[in-house]
Amino acid sequence: MPPTDDCLEEWEKNERLEATRRNYIEKRKNEIREKEDTILGVVPYRKKPESRPNMYLDEKTGLPLFTYGKNAPFKRYRTPPNLRHYKNMKIVKISENA
Repeated sequence: MPPTDDCLEEWEKNERLEATRRNYIEKRKNEIREKEDTILGVVPYRKKPESRPNMYLDEKTGLPLFTYGKNAPFKRYRTPPNLRHYKNMKIVKISENA
């Protein structure tokens, strides 16, 4: 008995699917080979940001300036205001016969 028309159509469809599957696999293999063959120095994975200077130099003197200059977040006091809460020490003499 000869194969039916449905059977022939299904066989042709399976052949086309198998051919497209083989083509896809070959393309993927070629892409993977190309990635492996590329030189790592040519294609960097990550770029580092450019380093920023931590201290800026004064143009006139060449000495480093602080980041904020005169607009620093706080300024040091010659005599801190919290010293007013401390009491002056009282010197106590220790007797020798104690």
